[in-house]
Amino acid sequence: MKRQITFGQALATVVGTVIGGGVFFKIGTITQQTGSSSLALFVWVLAGILSIASGLTVSEIAAALPVTGGTIEYISYTYGKLWGFLFGWAQMLVYYPANIGALSVVFGQQLATMLGIPSKWTTLIALGTAVFLTLLNFIGTKFSTKMQAIVTFLKFIPL
Repeated sequence: MKRQITFGQALATVVGTVIGGGVFFKIGTITQQTGSSSLALFVWVLAGILSIASGLTVSEIAAALPVTGGTIEYISYTYGKLWGFLFGWAQMLVYYPANIGALSVVFGQQLATMLGIPSKWTTLIALGTAVFLTLLNFIGTKFSTKMQAIVTFLKFIPL
């Protein structure tokens, strides 16, 4: 598999996905559930530690296996080609569209709130955002990862 993105672009993609959905949308729910800002911060730190542990686990698996194609290849090698094939289809048909949909809804709600747009337009904003992100990914890996790096940088401004 040809490498098309840099380490910085890959990092921006991961950081941008985490910041995109979690930081701006879930903090109110977590604070409400925990009842204090200290416990909410503890939950975020714990989630960060679990995320790092998950990444390190996948890194260990990647280093130990003789295949280099990513998660689908790891599952195919470990459990068989059928499970790798099914995982790939599940990613394409469920996980990635749901991720884009969820992030688009969050963006639509936040944009409407920030600009004072009536809430009846949030669905249309979310739909437009989902279509835009899908088309952006069709343009190509290099362009979409550069755009992701820019958007990730912009997300740090309100933080």
